Amino acid sequence: MVFRKLALKSVFNFGKLYDHTVIQALCLNRHRYLIWVYYNCSHIDFLDEILEVLDITEDRRIKKPGCDRNYHEEHKNEFNPDYDDFQSKLRIRTSKYFKKRNQVQSYLIERGQNKASRNRDKNLKRYKY
Repeated sequence: MVFRKLALKSVFNFGKLYDHTVIQALCLNRHRYLIWVYYNCSHIDFLDEILEVLDITEDRRIKKPGCDRNYHEEHKNEFNPDYDDFQSKLRIRTSKYFKKRNQVQSYLIERGQNKASRNRDKNLKRYKY
């Protein structure tokens, strides 16, 4: 197994949030799932910035690679991530990220709207032989 230290734009390739980034999981308020991933997946770690958002302080951190399922089961009700603090810290960062992504997507759609190749591809997908 490969040890992964996830950043905000890292993509999950496993679990419930398959093909989602960490920042999307935070925007969806999936803090409890991210805490569960930290304690139960031995080769997954997060950056310190994300651990602060998840309310995992220095005394609650575990040595990686490794997992501590018992600690998570005993203390899972004590974790109280500050959702408002997260929104205020990352609002600018997320808005820039999603704004740029939407601009690129809209540009690609407008640019390829009337191309013959786009229509051909669309028709081939519709009529599978």
